[in-house]
Amino acid sequence: MNNRSKILGYFNRVASKQSLLCLIIVAIMSAPAIAFVFHSGTFFVVVVSNDFLVVAIDSRTHDPTDPSAPPNDRTCKITPLSNNVIFFYKGLGGARDDNGKAFSGESIARDIYIPTHSLNDLASRWGNKMADTYREIFAVNQDFVRHAPNGTIVNGYFGGTDLDGTIALADAKIIYSPSDGFRVELGRRNPPTNNALIHAYFDEIFSEFRNGGNTARARAAMAEIEAQAIGKSSAERMAITASAYVKAVRDWGNDATVGGDIASVIIERGQKWRWYRRPDFCPEHKDRS
Repeated sequence: MNNRSKILGYFNRVASKQSLLCLIIVAIMSAPAIAFVFHSGTFFVVVVSNDFLVVAIDSRTHDPTDPSAPPNDRTCKITPLSNNVIFFYKGLGGARDDNGKAFSGESIARDIYIPTHSLNDLASRWGNKMADTYREIFAVNQDFVRHAPNGTIVNGYFGGTDLDGTIALADAKIIYSPSDGFRVELGRRNPPTNNALIHAYFDEIFSEFRNGGNTARARAAMAEIEAQAIGKSSAERMAITASAYVKAVRDWGNDATVGGDIASVIIERGQKWRWYRRPDFCPEHKDRS
């Protein structure tokens, strides 16, 4: 059985067992490689505390394998999976083939979600499924790994209220190297902390907000945060702050991979997730409950 037959069989099995929107490969068997369009993002800020979790995120995705392709600025990147668990990602979060068939990290997160599993278990299940999917793609198209910074293909994050009632954030990172292939690295952030977990870049922008604001534009942004936060809860204040930081990176970072509107969501202990800032392309109720 050749590689293309194996790929077709794999995605058909996923279709029957996982019910996700699959990447059914129907390319001509003599073609030298199967063409994919990848979508990648993202910049986000996460705050994890004893009482709540806040995520603020941009809405731009782009195809790093095709710099000429225009970005999509209407991607809702926050996916609630239940009343108190959400999923989001950064990196190569999905792909589609020439026939428009696609898979995504969001679809896989929905398919692997089981309410009785911990955040750690969800991250592990998602990571293994994503790694398997990218291994199958790699068998017929290796180009995408060249666009993975430091070998990191994608990070998937599961945040909210864990089975024991604590607020936490678990993640799975899919990493590629020529020697080891695709592997999954798991992580977890627990409170108590009120420190934002930010993307690895744009430190120079975040430094502007230190010590009360080191630049005029940072001081203006902080004044706006304070004005909006009057009378708000701690969680809402953090959502305002996180959204402002993402906006600053979008507007000041001179990075074409960050853009679009800002979405933010809050999960408070013992309460259902809620949008704090919802772009019009994010469904009001985007969960299974």
